[in-house]
Amino acid sequence: MEIIKLLKGRPLKIMKLLGAGWKGEVVSVSEYKEMDVTTIMVRLRDGSQSSVSQDLSRMKKAGVVCCEQRGLHVFYRLSDSLCDTLNSIGRPEVAVTRHNALECGKNRKPIVDFLRVNPLSKNADICPYMDRATVSHELAILRKAGVLEVGLDGKKKVYSIKE
Repeated sequence: MEIIKLLKGRPLKIMKLLGAGWKGEVVSVSEYKEMDVTTIMVRLRDGSQSSVSQDLSRMKKAGVVCCEQRGLHVFYRLSDSLCDTLNSIGRPEVAVTRHNALECGKNRKPIVDFLRVNPLSKNADICPYMDRATVSHELAILRKAGVLEVGLDGKKKVYSIKE
């Protein structure tokens, strides 16, 4: 499921209940809240417990929320990575693009992790066990999403993750 689909309807209302707030186009998380499904359902006054649970399940799969079981109840909150992204960027569509770029893709995650540990790396040095075409493709996705800084070291491009 694309995370952008979560910026409308009941999932958006759930995000707001859990602490995401908007002022015009700027979004941030000023207060972190945890709620169980029943509390969310009662406060939303929109949908059954089953439909709210299904939305939360999709949101969890997309990395928007995380949960913790305490006794018989499961408590949901906005994920730390999404909160950090929302607070650092401000605009929801930019935050979602950044979150997807950094958190999605089986090949992209090792590249992001490598560049966080080894900033200013050349293409040939990034994840040497991967095919160069794959690395170049993933770097292009990260650059397009605005999370990759590209510089020059002599005539060679060097890459770093924008934090």
